[in-house]
Amino acid sequence: RCVQETGINAEYMGLLQGKSVSEDCERNLLAKLQMEIGVGEVGKLQKMMEDINISKDESEQFKKYSQENNLLKGLEVNVQVITGASWPNDVAQGRFKMPSDLQSIATKFEQWYQRKYHGRHLQWLMNQGTSDLNFLVNEKSKYLLKVTNAQVCILMLFNRFPDFTFEKLLSILEMKQQDLVTQLVFLVKNGVLIKENPEAKESFEMIESISINKEFKNVKKIVPCIPQKSKSAPEPSPVIGEIDEIQIQRANVIDAAVVRIMKARRKAMLNDIQAECLKLITLFKPQPLMIKQRIETLIERDFLKRNENTKTLFEYIA
Repeated sequence: RCVQETGINAEYMGLLQGKSVSEDCERNLLAKLQMEIGVGEVGKLQKMMEDINISKDESEQFKKYSQENNLLKGLEVNVQVITGASWPNDVAQGRFKMPSDLQSIATKFEQWYQRKYHGRHLQWLMNQGTSDLNFLVNEKSKYLLKVTNAQVCILMLFNRFPDFTFEKLLSILEMKQQDLVTQLVFLVKNGVLIKENPEAKESFEMIESISINKEFKNVKKIVPCIPQKSKSAPEPSPVIGEIDEIQIQRANVIDAAVVRIMKARRKAMLNDIQAECLKLITLFKPQPLMIKQRIETLIERDFLKRNENTKTLFEYIA
């Protein structure tokens, strides 16, 4: 069996974009990768996971700080801070300049972060990540655009001026020409932007004018504009089997916890069972809905029964 470099790249991109299925799946995958490619490479992936988990806490702290000090004025920002030495070099490729509106937000985060960690230098990778952007066509027409951070930077420029030439956008954003084309093509295809020469759908002349579509209409209120890769044979997922196995293991753990609780109490309300399960189970955090589903399964297997008068009261069957 061979673990290709593309698989590792997919793993770190999934971490950055928040596409990991669960921490348990990640750990299971890392254990198998360690057998295939050795401790060194897996150690890097483990450090990446640590970065993401720490970033979740940091992002929540900054969000709370921002709300208390009214820094973001209604914007919701999720920043992931990663350690440069632990991540592949191509994470930083395709960088570009932020518009002043976004730069002011970045500056506020830097000031907050550097008060906590003196001497650390932050380098913004706006080429990574996605955003939800409100697109107000008029007072009655409002849409939510699913876009890349690069597309956010492009669209925010049109808040100040109604149109730009392709050359002017290149100059302001300091973006690679092909990168800008890729981002613009999907905004034009979805009708958010209008290009001067609509016949050339996937190319732009330097002096070609690009403007916001003030007549934009879409049957969907949520419009995805994120560039998609060309269709090809799907890559096999390395975690499908692990997901199924983990779900079975979790179900067994919850079943054992519920039986243990009911054996001791004989009778218990649903909320009490769920609360007790959360205390007993430390390997993962069971969701209340899953606990409820496992209780239903235990009823079918004649371990428990529902009280005839109170539907949320359960009794243990000896």
